[in-house]
Amino acid sequence: MTDRGNIFQGTMIKAVAPKKTAQQKMTTASPRGLRSVPLRSTCLRSVFGSVSVMALAIGLSAAQGSAALADAAADAAGQQGARTGAVPLQETARFDLSRRPLDKALIDFSLQADARIFVSQDLLTGKQATPVTGTMPRGEALRRLLQGTGLEYREDDSGRIHIVPIGASDLGASTDTGARVQYASVASMNRQTDAAYGAQVSQQGPVNADDDGGPRSFFDDLDEEEVEEIRVTGSNIRGVGVSAGSNVIVIGRQEIDQSGFATTQEILQALPQNFGGGVNEGGVTQINQSGASTINLRGLGASATLVLVNGRRVPAAGSDGSFVDISTIPATAIKRVEVLADGASAVYGSDAIAGVTNIILRDDFEGAETRLRFGTVTDGDTQEYQLGQTFGTTWNNGHALLSYEYYKRDPLARADRDFTATTDLTAFGGDDFRTSRSNPGNILDPVTRQPVFAIPEGQDGTNLQITDLLPNVVNLSNQNEGQDQLPRQERHTFFLSGSQSIDEEIEFFFEGNYGLREFATNRGRQASTLSVPSSNPFFVNPFDNDLPVLIDYDFLEDLGPISELGEIENYSGLLGMTIALSDTWYVDAYGFYGERKRDFTSSGFINFSALSAALADSDPRSAFNPFGDGSNTDPATLDQINLVTDINSQTSTFIANAMASGSLFDIPGGEVKAVFGVEYREETFETQLIRSDNFSSNSDFKRDVAAIFSEVNIPLFSEENGIPGFKKLLLSASLRHENYGGIVDASTTNPKLGLLWSPIKGISFRSSFGTSFRVPDFLELDVNPSSVGAIARILPDHLSQNGTSTQLLYLGSNADLENETATTWTIGADFVPVSLPRLALNVTYFDIDFEDRIIGRGGDVFGALSSPDNEELFGELITRNPSQLDLDAICNNQNITVFADCTEGVINSIIDGRFNNTAETKVSGLDFSGQYSFDTNSLGNFMFRVNGSYIFDFEESINPAAESIDRVDTLNSPVDLRMRNSVSWNNGNGITATSFFNYTDSYVDRISSPERKIKSHSTVDFNISYELGGDNSNVFLKNTTFSVNIINLFDNDPPFVNNNAGSLILDSAIGFDPANANPLGRFVAFNIIKTW
Repeated sequence: MTDRGNIFQGTMIKAVAPKKTAQQKMTTASPRGLRSVPLRSTCLRSVFGSVSVMALAIGLSAAQGSAALADAAADAAGQQGARTGAVPLQETARFDLSRRPLDKALIDFSLQADARIFVSQDLLTGKQATPVTGTMPRGEALRRLLQGTGLEYREDDSGRIHIVPIGASDLGASTDTGARVQYASVASMNRQTDAAYGAQVSQQGPVNADDDGGPRSFFDDLDEEEVEEIRVTGSNIRGVGVSAGSNVIVIGRQEIDQSGFATTQEILQALPQNFGGGVNEGGVTQINQSGASTINLRGLGASATLVLVNGRRVPAAGSDGSFVDISTIPATAIKRVEVLADGASAVYGSDAIAGVTNIILRDDFEGAETRLRFGTVTDGDTQEYQLGQTFGTTWNNGHALLSYEYYKRDPLARADRDFTATTDLTAFGGDDFRTSRSNPGNILDPVTRQPVFAIPEGQDGTNLQITDLLPNVVNLSNQNEGQDQLPRQERHTFFLSGSQSIDEEIEFFFEGNYGLREFATNRGRQASTLSVPSSNPFFVNPFDNDLPVLIDYDFLEDLGPISELGEIENYSGLLGMTIALSDTWYVDAYGFYGERKRDFTSSGFINFSALSAALADSDPRSAFNPFGDGSNTDPATLDQINLVTDINSQTSTFIANAMASGSLFDIPGGEVKAVFGVEYREETFETQLIRSDNFSSNSDFKRDVAAIFSEVNIPLFSEENGIPGFKKLLLSASLRHENYGGIVDASTTNPKLGLLWSPIKGISFRSSFGTSFRVPDFLELDVNPSSVGAIARILPDHLSQNGTSTQLLYLGSNADLENETATTWTIGADFVPVSLPRLALNVTYFDIDFEDRIIGRGGDVFGALSSPDNEELFGELITRNPSQLDLDAICNNQNITVFADCTEGVINSIIDGRFNNTAETKVSGLDFSGQYSFDTNSLGNFMFRVNGSYIFDFEESINPAAESIDRVDTLNSPVDLRMRNSVSWNNGNGITATSFFNYTDSYVDRISSPERKIKSHSTVDFNISYELGGDNSNVFLKNTTFSVNIINLFDNDPPFVNNNAGSLILDSAIGFDPANANPLGRFVAFNIIKTW
């Protein structure tokens, strides 16, 4: 069996041949002579087609007699093709053509395009094809495939396609005697030969006559057999491609190479449908302290986008296990990325609310490929290094591939950019966010707690006098000093895949992956207000009292910057098999196990108990001295104050999956296809925290998921029975039921319906409707006392006679959480005009109602009863005049950290500020894309592309009773319009130049007072490459591509943002928005790709 892609990836190609007769054999020509191999052919279904198409590669040796044999075979196949009819090159099909030897790439093209191709073998020798991915006219795909080879295609009067040298005067170059190769489309064949993906083959035996006496090919003797088909993200049914009604965005290998991006996160961050806010390597949050990155479709959160690798889940990342870290996926190993921007829980289960991102790794490469890259900013010291090496081989019954990538990038210091160098943003028209917690520090008024004296510079605090203090002067601290905006990253990754057929009815396939990512960054510094008692030997008190002195102080000089470093290690393995039950039914089954380990260490934080002891220490040799300029304390004391935290966490995923897919029955429009499957999944999450102050915490979670699922695809009208107004009408339905056990016990069933209608050729309309869900994260459900607490406080109360009341604040996780749910629907249209076959337009309207969202109220609980409006916002989360049973349920609960005041005095109200299913978000908008290409006689060919997303509404409410707020076009929320457009030029002789135009619309900063407008932002990326073909005499230059990428060609700074949220944990401020702009500036990269 020949594996042309993993069945659980976006593209699946499988073939199982029945027993062969002696006549059903081919003979391959090799240096050692002729050998007999079974004839194996394969039938493909394109994404937009419902009719099986067949392709066979016939390579003819220059051995004696091969010319006549070639003519006979070509004539036979040609007549067979004439009976089936030539497929017009302006018709569209879905293509997935990787970089490989041109002769084999043409075989792939003929399979996927149902096209007959004639070419001289001599023209193909040593040439490499250009990768082509996406849905486009067949002629456009072939033109791209031939870029840089010195060849072009032409059609003859019968519709046959000939490959000839550019500018050839006739078609003779494709039909030279003795070396002709025909890639023939034969619709009656349903198997692919081994030789079609290996050596060239020649026919052995006579050319027969068909029943009416005409010429007959030996192909006509082949039995109807199993097919090879394309599967795309969004459906598990073989041969259907994308589910009816859905739209899949594809980023192919060629576009990745042209983009200039070296990492998976860069590739996806440029996608207009992705919102860069949330989890990214440039921001520290409580769930992301290791420089991880992920994708956030529609701005609904990283946990609302399902990320797959080769069509499967992988172990989660983050301190709560809520997202997938895409930074560990090697960009050089990516074959393509498919983004289904639509709800898909009916197919994949939890998390697929905003959509699914399927990162498909290369698995069909043959030969060896080396990739080298060096990149650098033009302002600063940040540099990037990348090495990729891939080996691939195929044999009669299988294939194997091994890929390795090394990647390293230096940190980007905030000091390297004007807009991040200081927290004083007044030079840009913003605010001064510097603080009085500085070094030297400031002495505060004991009543107002405002700075009144500055400690002078240039002294060590050992002889400081009251008269030395500077009254009415405030020392200010730049919190960005010593900080990194982007961390240092270094990564090693290995990927192995392969397959092996047994008895032509069973195929085994396997995958293995190992990755190690190391990271390090400086995240600012610790600062605090110190209470210094009179016992401190350096004590200076300018006030006439016996109180401790309050000092605003910065610890950067004492403890250094807060340093965070660690490593992420992940590995996974998969073993699966495919069994052909019949000509139309297959069973696919696999087992997968993956594990991710994180070792994280932070230092530079304060051990406050050790600090209090050092401030009260009367020994000048060991006491902490906050009265000087710089660090003036014994290093041994500083070691005790420096709080070091080690966090070790581990997540794992085990999956056992089996599904049966095939044809149920035939109707006039074609085959009704279905899939039925079961899945078991076990997920674990463990974390251990150890601090230098002897505090420790451990968490251990597990849940298992059992799922059953099915899909059906019904072609009511197709090319086989189409009528005016109904050239195609396709219905699809999916249903998945999941039952969760472990920390959460729940079940859910989610359906999805799809419709595709094409009234005339070149125009189609589609729509989808479905429900999706997200199961709560482990830490949201955590019942450990360290995650849930209760404390009583006297707080404002608008109903109290004295304006306050005693309120019990109930905070943290919530074991009673339910699933988040969503209803999604889309409607779209695709246009490929017959009169303009190189023009393709696509538009999709989407609407998402995301309900029961989980939110925690945090600091809002302190004002829950301060006004009628606030009380309405909390609604049922407030219990006034609680009963003793209500109080006992909290205060006497062993799973809750309860403070003593919980049971003392009279509690007037309980405020539930834990995570709760109360929020709702409604999003609607429009995705649009288009492309157009044309050729010129002298200037080469051009390609124009547009990809954009426009959000109409992004309405949020914190509970059903609260008024929703439209947050589109506001800071920390999605911007209405994002686009990434491109213009590409190829001269036909190996030179390609591409410009990308990135645009983010203007929006509003509502956090500042008064509001500020944030300007729109545009950048241009540029790539130029030169590909040397296989005819180069220099072995080191042969099949080598040199390219230069320039990201942000004109070095445009991000628009200014008065942003006091440079870090969500530490005080900081930066002058740009990391969610919508990149701080690197102009970045230049040099690349070499060598195929051996």
